[in-house]
Amino acid sequence: MTKKEFERLPKHVKPISYDLHLHPNLETFKFAGNVKILVDVLEETSTIKMNSAEIEFTDAKVGEIGATCAADAETETVTITTAAPLSVGKHSVEINFVGIHNDDMKGFYRTKSTNKDGVAEYSLVTQFEATDARRALPCWDEPAWKATFKVRLTVPEAKTALSNMDVVGAIKNENGTITYEYNETPIMSTYLLAFCVGEYDYVEGKTKSGILVRIYTEKGVSHQGNFALECGIKCLDFYEDYFQIKYPLPKCDMIAVADFAAGAMENWGLITYRSVCILFDEEKSTLRTKERVGIVVAHELAHQWFGNLVTMEWWTHLWLNEGFATFMEYLAIDNCYPDWSIFDEFIGSTFYRALDLDGLDSSHAIEVPVGHPSEIDEIFDTISYCKGASVIRMLYEWIGDAAFRKGMKQYLTKFSYKNAFTEDLWESLSEASGLPVGDVMSGWTGRLGFPLVSAKVKSWDENGLTVTLTQKKFSATNGAVDAACWRIPISYIKSTDSKIEQVLMSDASIDVEIKNLPKDGWVKFNAGATGFYQVHYDETLFNAIKPVVKNLTPRDRVQVEADLYAACKAGIEKSSRFLDLARCYKGEMDYNVWNDFSSSLGSYRNLAESLGCKEEAKALLREIYSPTASAIGFEKNDKDSHSTGNLRSLVWGQLAKCDHEELNVYAAENFKKMVEDPTSTHLNPDMQGVVLTTAARQQKSLDDLIKLHTGFPMQEQKSRTEIAIGSVQGTELMAKAIDYAFSDAVRQQDMTSLLTTISASSLEGRDAIWAMLQNKWDFWKNFKGSFMDVG
Repeated sequence: MTKKEFERLPKHVKPISYDLHLHPNLETFKFAGNVKILVDVLEETSTIKMNSAEIEFTDAKVGEIGATCAADAETETVTITTAAPLSVGKHSVEINFVGIHNDDMKGFYRTKSTNKDGVAEYSLVTQFEATDARRALPCWDEPAWKATFKVRLTVPEAKTALSNMDVVGAIKNENGTITYEYNETPIMSTYLLAFCVGEYDYVEGKTKSGILVRIYTEKGVSHQGNFALECGIKCLDFYEDYFQIKYPLPKCDMIAVADFAAGAMENWGLITYRSVCILFDEEKSTLRTKERVGIVVAHELAHQWFGNLVTMEWWTHLWLNEGFATFMEYLAIDNCYPDWSIFDEFIGSTFYRALDLDGLDSSHAIEVPVGHPSEIDEIFDTISYCKGASVIRMLYEWIGDAAFRKGMKQYLTKFSYKNAFTEDLWESLSEASGLPVGDVMSGWTGRLGFPLVSAKVKSWDENGLTVTLTQKKFSATNGAVDAACWRIPISYIKSTDSKIEQVLMSDASIDVEIKNLPKDGWVKFNAGATGFYQVHYDETLFNAIKPVVKNLTPRDRVQVEADLYAACKAGIEKSSRFLDLARCYKGEMDYNVWNDFSSSLGSYRNLAESLGCKEEAKALLREIYSPTASAIGFEKNDKDSHSTGNLRSLVWGQLAKCDHEELNVYAAENFKKMVEDPTSTHLNPDMQGVVLTTAARQQKSLDDLIKLHTGFPMQEQKSRTEIAIGSVQGTELMAKAIDYAFSDAVRQQDMTSLLTTISASSLEGRDAIWAMLQNKWDFWKNFKGSFMDVG
C-alpha cells in the first residue's frame, strides 16, 4: 500500500483556546477526556481537521450540532464533519474521547519507580515534543497553531497533580477523587502543554521578581533538589535581566521523572527532567553531576523565552530553539557560577562534538527542510544543538555582548507569543550591531560542513610576519576539498601581546600581516576557539607554537591538539606529529584540556589495539597521564580547585584502562567495601565510577556488580554501575552484560549507555555489540527510547 504524502493541517480553521478536562487512571492506564475548543472558521466549511493518535472518540459536536469523527491512524489526524456548513466566525467544538497511558515515554505516559518501602508504584507524566500532544487530546499539533489552555485534572485524593499553571480551585468528589483547576495559560504551542500526577515532595524558593520556583522529587529525597532550586532561581534572575523581559508565568515547577527519553523538556511552567539531570546529593553525587544539573537547568530555563515565548514556525527552524538554548545555558552558568570556567568546557563538550560530526560527508546543515513528522526526531542531534550553539558563540564574539543583548531583546519583544523564522533573528541582530549578520550567518546555517583554514608563512623578517590563509572544506574522509567560500570571522593572538585581532575572510585565500613579530615569536589563529573552523599550520608555525603550548589558555591548548588530531585522522597530517605534541601535555592540570584530549588519545589506543600494539599504547598513556594523577592523588584535599574533582575522575579513569598497578590495588580495596555496604559514603563520589570500572575489569562474574546496582539508592549511582558492568572483560561476561542491559533491572532510557560502554571497551566488545545489533535488529527498528540527553 502506498504511504500517504504528508500534508500540514489546513488553514481555514484555527484554534483560539482549549478547555480540557482529563481523568487520568493509574490502575487501568486509560484516561477519559473532554475538550472544548474555540475555533475561528476563516472560510465556510463542513470539516475541521486536527491531529490525533491512539485516541478513541466517543462523540463530538460543534455548537449544539452533532458531528462525526473520522480518525486516520496513518496520518495521525481526525476529521470532524458537520451535517451543514459552518459559517465564517467563531464556533465551539466539543469532543469526548478516551486515551491510553502508554509506557513508550511519549504522550501522557506512565512511569514506574520503587518507593522507600520497596513497593513499585506508578506516576503519570507528559512528553509532547515534537508531535505527541495528539496522544493526550485532539488538537492542532503544530508549533505555529498557538492557543491558550484551561486545564482540569481529576485524580485520586492521595496524588498531587501539576500542570503548566498554578491551581485556582480544587473540588473533592464523592468517589475519592479531587478535581484540580488551573489558571489559563498564555498563548502557546501544543508541545509545551504538560501534566504530572504522582506522590511528590518538593523544595521551594522565589526569584527577585517573586516567581515561585519548586523542585519536585519522589517522596523522601527532596533535599536532592536543593542545588537545582538554587541554580534555577539564579538563572531565572539572570535571564530576566539579560533579556529585559519578565518571566511571564506566576510559577516555575521542575520535576524529576524516573523514566524519561530525553534529558529534560522545557514545558512552560512545568519542566520535566530525567532524574539524573536534576537531582544532586552532597554526599553521593559527583562534581560532574552538579555541573550537569546546572547546565541542563540553565538550558531549559533559557527555553522559557527562546522557544516558549517566541517559537519556531515549523520544525525546520528547530535550531532556533536548541542552538540558542545551548549557547545561553553556558552564558547563564558563566554568570551564575564564574568559578566553573564553563566556556572552557564548551570547547570539548559542544564545539568539538559539532566539528567531529560536521566533518563527515553524512552530516547535514543546521537548518534542514522538515516535512513528515517522522523526520523531526532526526534533527534533534549534535548539529542542531552543538553546531547551532557554536556558530551562535562565533556570532556573539564577532558582534559583542552589548549588540547581542540588544538584538535578542528586540527579537524576543517583537515576536512574543508568536512564531518566527531564522531570518527574523538575523534582522534583529543586524539592526542592533550594524553588521551584515544575515549575509555572514546564512553560510553557516544553510550548508553542511565547515572550513579548514591552512596557515602558511609567506614572509618573516625584521618587519614582522605575513601569513597566507587558505580556506577549503574540511572532510574527514578526503582531507581538504574545494568548496564555495565561507565568510569567516578570523581571530588571532601573538606572542608579543595578549590583544585579540580580527579580520573577516571572504575569499579562498588572504594574506594577514602581523607586524613587529620577531622570528622567535608565535601566532595562533582562532583565538579561544571562537570560530567554527579548524586550523592547519605549516611546519614553521607549528614548531613555533609547540614549545609554548602549555602557556596558552585552556581553550587554545585544547584547540591546538584537537585540530592537529582531526588533520591526522583525515590524512592531512602525520600521526607522529600528534604523538610528539601529546608528550608536551604531560603534567597538564586543567580538566577541560584533558576532557577533549582524552577522547583523541582513546581513539589512538583503540587504533593501536587493532594494529596489535595494545601494550605499547598503554605504556604511552601511562607516561602521559601519570604525572597528573600523581599530583592530585585519589582523595580530595585543600588544594583542590573547583574542577579538580572532575580532573581526578577523568585522569584516573583513563589509567583504569592501562593496567595501572597502584590504581588496581586502590580500586580492589574500595570495591570490596562498597559491596559490603552499598549505602556507605566512605568513598569520594568523584572516584566511585573509577573504582567500579577498574574493579569490573578484574571481575570473574557479574554478581557483585549486580548486587551494587540493586543496592545503590540513587539512580546516579546505578548509572555509574551500569557503565562498570559494560566494562567487564571477556566474551562470556560481555554476553551476560548485554543480557543484563535488556533486563528489567535497567531502565530502557539507560540501556544504550551500558551497551556503548561495551562497544568502546575493546575489539571484543565491538564485535559483541555488532553481533547483538544484527540479532536484535527488529528491536532497534522499533526502539522507544532516545539517544539524546538534552532537552
